[in-house]
Amino acid sequence: MPEGDTLFRLATALRPLEGATVAGSDLRWPSLATARLEGARLDSVRAEGKRLLLTLSSGSRSAVLLSHLRMEGRWEVLDDDAGAARALRSHRVRAVLTLEQEGRRRLLVGTSLGELRLLPAAEAPRALAHLGEDPLSTTRTFDPARAANLLTAPLGGASDGSLGAALLDQRRIAGLGNVLRAEVLFLARMSPWTPLEVIRDRLEAAAAVVGLSRDVLVANRARRRKTTPESWSERYWVYGRDGRPCLYCGAAVRRAELPGTGGERAVFWCPQCQPEALPGPPRDAG
Repeated sequence: MPEGDTLFRLATALRPLEGATVAGSDLRWPSLATARLEGARLDSVRAEGKRLLLTLSSGSRSAVLLSHLRMEGRWEVLDDDAGAARALRSHRVRAVLTLEQEGRRRLLVGTSLGELRLLPAAEAPRALAHLGEDPLSTTRTFDPARAANLLTAPLGGASDGSLGAALLDQRRIAGLGNVLRAEVLFLARMSPWTPLEVIRDRLEAAAAVVGLSRDVLVANRARRRKTTPESWSERYWVYGRDGRPCLYCGAAVRRAELPGTGGERAVFWCPQCQPEALPGPPRDAG
C-alpha cells in the first residue's frame, strides 16, 4: 500500500494541473455515478496521510474529490489519444477527469482506487479528523509531542497490543505503512513485538520512534523510497530481507505475521539488533 511519501510525490507531480478546467468527468463509483464536475476549476492537489485530495470549485461552491489508493491504486495523466483509449477501456478505471489548461487537453485517470468520495469542501476536515500527526501535511504543523502521546495512547483495537501494530494505525502517525514501519523500528533498535504499554513508560523511546518516523517520511518525499543503508546497493535495512544477513550485525533477518489494524501484516526485524523480549513466540510467515 502506498505510504505518505508516495502520496506526497504524487500530489507534487499533479500540482502543475492546478488551475485547469474540468471539461468532462466520468466517476465510475456507484455512489458517484451521476456526479458531474464539468466547468469546475481544479484549485489544489494535496496529500493527507495516505489520501489524495483534489479541491474543485464552481462559482461559490467548492468540493473535494478524496481518494485512497489502497494496494494497487494510481493516478496518471494521459495526453496521447492511444494511451487514453487504452486506459478508458480498462475495467479498473474508477475516475476520469478531462482537463483543459492553456489550450491543452489531458486526462487525469484514477485506476484501481480503493476509495473515492466527493465531499463539500467544508466537510473534508471532518473526513480526515481521525488522522494522527502527519509529518508531510502541507496544511497542519507536525507536533512531535502530540505524535508521541498518540503513539502510546490506548486508542482501542488491535493497535494497542504492540509497538509494531501501533505504527500502522493512522490515528497515531499518518502516512506510515508496512515498509517504513520495519525500517523505523530497525533504526530505533526496537522490536515490533514490544508491548505498547512498555513504551508508555519510556517517553524517550516514544520520542525517538516519532522522530525517526518523521525523518524517513521527509527524507523520501522527493525520491523513490530508500532509507539509506550504508550499502547503496540495498534499498532497505530489513524490509523484504527475511533470511538474509542483517546489514549491520550479520544475523538472519526474520519475518512473521503481526496482528494489528487491518488484520495480520508481515513484519521484518533483526532479532539481534532489535532484542526486546517478545510477549510470545511469533508465528513465522515462512
